[in-house]
Amino acid sequence: MYFGNFSSFSKSNRKAFKDFYAKAKKELTATNVIVDLRSNAGGNSKLSDPFLKLLKKKNVYILTNCFTGSNGEQFTLKLKALKNAKHLGQTTRGIIAYGMNYGYNYNTPSGNFNITPTDMEFNKYLAYEGKGVTPEIALDFSKDWLEQTLAIIKNTSN
Repeated sequence: MYFGNFSSFSKSNRKAFKDFYAKAKKELTATNVIVDLRSNAGGNSKLSDPFLKLLKKKNVYILTNCFTGSNGEQFTLKLKALKNAKHLGQTTRGIIAYGMNYGYNYNTPSGNFNITPTDMEFNKYLAYEGKGVTPEIALDFSKDWLEQTLAIIKNTSN
């Protein structure tokens, strides 16, 4: 399962997630599931979190890279909390503990800077801010990550 982002800004993206969720709910029968969050810059947990229920009874292999950020990182931690999950790849970006619901921004008195403060409570993620979420298994950059993950799945199943 590849999740490029969890953005809820566009109506078409929200519809695509609803459709994908409905299809996955009916058709997801695999015992082992690769959840690819590489380069997922985040978005809304209302789009990501419903998938936790679908993946709860699966063997989940989470792929991240240094461009996985924000809700992509939060979703990684939520998946890692599942009983049968393994995190593979590269440490995430470390931009996990802030977000905006309302998008207010302010110009400083000098007019030289614009500040967009967070308006969300993500204190539980502060330990990962600036550091990222480190995988249990680092993957080799010189080889295909999906092939490496499939080999890990095969070795785990034996």
